[in-house]
Amino acid sequence: MTRGEEFERLQFQATREKNNSLFESFFHPDCTYESNLIPTELKGIDEENIFWETLKEDINAATHKVIYEDENQIHVHKYYKLKSTDAFYSVIQKVTIKDGKVFHNREEYEDLDDDPSEGQPWTWEDVRCFHEMTRAPATTFEECQAFANQKGIPTLTNSSTESEWSWNLS
Repeated sequence: MTRGEEFERLQFQATREKNNSLFESFFHPDCTYESNLIPTELKGIDEENIFWETLKEDINAATHKVIYEDENQIHVHKYYKLKSTDAFYSVIQKVTIKDGKVFHNREEYEDLDDDPSEGQPWTWEDVRCFHEMTRAPATTFEECQAFANQKGIPTLTNSSTESEWSWNLS
């Protein structure tokens, strides 16, 4: 199983079971988060969760495409759209791995003048439906991924480098 698929499967399971401890098992106890959107580095998964809890109502679900990965780092490209307006962001996320867990997460946001879904096989509605599928009790991970593949939605699973890799979840 690739790192992207393993991460997405765990995130799917954590969402389905409403169990953040599953998702948190990917994070090093000393993990940090920084972004050009906030003036200070966040320390620990709890601070990062608070940050995302305040933003989740404003941001439409994102696409996630792996652009580079090895055993020490993962670089992901994402697009976000604000729900209240046609504001779009291109995001490069660089994750550093230590002891098999996320140790540092850095995101660089760039405002976009145009809708990144233009000319793509996916729409923002497709992306929203894809993320809502994880909350539907009868939907499996495989069905969600098949939907993403059919619509051309970039995900960690379908863009991973196919390198076998195992998270250190102990």
